[in-house]
Amino acid sequence: MNLKIKTYIIHGSLFVITFITTTLAGAEWTYGKSIFMPDYTWADFASGLPYSICFLTILTCHEFGHYFTAVYHRVKTTLPYYIPLPPIPLFLGTLGALIRIKEHIKTTKEHFDIGIAGPLAGFVVSLLFLIYGFVTLPPPNHIYQFHPEYQQYGLDYASHVYDASFAKEGTVDVVIGKNMIFCFPRKALC
Repeated sequence: MNLKIKTYIIHGSLFVITFITTTLAGAEWTYGKSIFMPDYTWADFASGLPYSICFLTILTCHEFGHYFTAVYHRVKTTLPYYIPLPPIPLFLGTLGALIRIKEHIKTTKEHFDIGIAGPLAGFVVSLLFLIYGFVTLPPPNHIYQFHPEYQQYGLDYASHVYDASFAKEGTVDVVIGKNMIFCFPRKALC
């Protein structure tokens, strides 16, 4: 088999396996459906697709930011190697991806350009996903479907339920902090 074809098969296979493992992780993160549950179905698997598609799109843009900048500077490099992670509970489904630089980078400017291109490309795509997420948010009372106990507080439930005294014993709450990017589209969050 041609070495180039073999390399493409390796890169493609790693991507497909990583896509599967991140989809499994997405189903677990978003709906609590683990592949280790006896009643796990294809519909449960499909429920993880939005997570894996967004996550892998950001990761792929990040890696190809490095790759295309290296190609622009005529630095030999490989396509991204995706690193799948078995569907262990509470993991992301991947350890990320990497490209391999095959020759010495000649200047500091090239080194900087190749290094910064990945985070910038990933940031732009993640910002687009964030904007899409804020634009398509359900109405605030949608949370009552999942937490009917919040209804007693009305739309001001956040000031009552997001403190340590409200948490049930033995549960862990994940709270995303306030930051500038979240404050920009929704002034109410800040």
